[in-house]
Amino acid sequence: MNILSKIQQWISDKRKSDSFALSVKDLTGYPPKDISLYRRALTHRSVSGKSNERLEFLGDAALSLTVAEQLYELFPDQQEGFLTKNRSKLVCREHLNELTHKMKLDELLIHNLHGKKNTKDIYGNLLEAFVGALYLDQGIDAVRAFTKRWLLGNQKHLQQIVRNDKNYKSRLYEYSQSVHEPLRFELTKHQYNKEKDQHTYWYVVYLNEQPIGEGAGTNRREAEATASRKACQKLGI
Repeated sequence: MNILSKIQQWISDKRKSDSFALSVKDLTGYPPKDISLYRRALTHRSVSGKSNERLEFLGDAALSLTVAEQLYELFPDQQEGFLTKNRSKLVCREHLNELTHKMKLDELLIHNLHGKKNTKDIYGNLLEAFVGALYLDQGIDAVRAFTKRWLLGNQKHLQQIVRNDKNYKSRLYEYSQSVHEPLRFELTKHQYNKEKDQHTYWYVVYLNEQPIGEGAGTNRREAEATASRKACQKLGI
């Protein structure tokens, strides 16, 4: 590669980097301090061979905390069951998938999926990893602002979510609290199909250490949701 080609490549890379940083700022409200964190969060393992699950784990925890805080403040007269149920709705896989598309975060995904980009378990994971990067880069206050802007949205949007009672997992937690019996989920099996680039998880849900439902899914949340639905049907709730 001659000097001119190197200069042109450098200019092209610089423009891409500036554009990526601007997109991150538009989504978070903060200019990134460490852009590599967001690149790691938004790079699929089909490119790097590495998973961003550590950032997903961190982002999931940060989202859960900040959503809980804000629901606590927004609904001062509501009890634990209401708050638990609606936190579950806001951070459930279906809602996170929708938000990823709404934010156009999926357009920033760095991947080599060859037509498999529509795999449904990618998007919620992507959002959680992005929030994990935001937490490491800017701190918990930035995540609070992000949560308020994107997850809770305007009051009308929030009220629609509160009225939607399709979350079986939250129903189970409400029920377990009402009967004063502990509820827990257990991962019983996990498989990865390398050819399809797809995970399958199997979960069992226990009430007072008695199995009441089991289910499978392409991610942990989906498997837990399936197990929860079957448990609700068994319990008649």
